[in-house]
Amino acid sequence: MAKRRQIVKVILLVVLVYLSWVLGRSLWDLYQAKDRLIEAEVNLDEVKAEQEMLSARLEEVRSDEFKEKEVRDKLTRRLPGETVVLVPEVELVERGLREKNEEKRPNWQKWWDLFFGE
Repeated sequence: MAKRRQIVKVILLVVLVYLSWVLGRSLWDLYQAKDRLIEAEVNLDEVKAEQEMLSARLEEVRSDEFKEKEVRDKLTRRLPGETVVLVPEVELVERGLREKNEEKRPNWQKWWDLFFGE
């Protein structure tokens, strides 16, 4: 009879250890699932913000003002009564270089040149 009780105790102990292991494993899976859920919510918020930005950009692109600006800038089109003026890029670069060179000179030299010429 004592041997039978020991066998029952060992079986109960094995069952309890197994159930504890299964329960621990389930709790660990739930904890990891919570982390994945939080990560998914953050990702969802980022995607929603990007979607709102893209929707605003789409509305801007669909507007008549944007279309007119693109036609004027890229195709050099004009409305009746307007004149299109194209400025060569070389002149812009040269002007920019001249302005940069003037910026490097001290102010007193700029004033000297203003009053007494170069």
